[in-house]
Amino acid sequence: MDEIQLRGCARDCIAVGCALRAEKRIPPQLSSGDCARGETAVVHNFLWHERYTWADRVQPSWRKSLPRLLRFNLTTGGVSIAGNLALMKLLVGLGDLNYLAANGIAIALCSLSNFLLSEVWVFAKERETESKSSRAKLAGWSE
Repeated sequence: MDEIQLRGCARDCIAVGCALRAEKRIPPQLSSGDCARGETAVVHNFLWHERYTWADRVQPSWRKSLPRLLRFNLTTGGVSIAGNLALMKLLVGLGDLNYLAANGIAIALCSLSNFLLSEVWVFAKERETESKSSRAKLAGWSE
């Protein structure tokens, strides 16, 4: 098992733990640190994606990384929170599915959605640079 799979398994174990806590099988221990831990995980994932997953598309510059981090936070947070709540309501509330099975399905669908959003919007290839390069080649210029 490589490190990416290990991180995914750890994240899923945390999500299942949260589902158990939501079902009142684990007493809630919410603190202000929960938000900090969540944001730390998001920033860690962002840095990991910049360094490895989409390294071919990233230029090492804070000026370009900060807007990407904001987009990553918006998409990851929005999809993970809203998507998970909506899917759990649909699968458990309306579909009468076991909450652990529903949580697994919600995790898989939200993870796929987050990946696709990151692929096409957060870490998208810069079209303007590519088109300038293409125009320069067509004009016989080299960069």
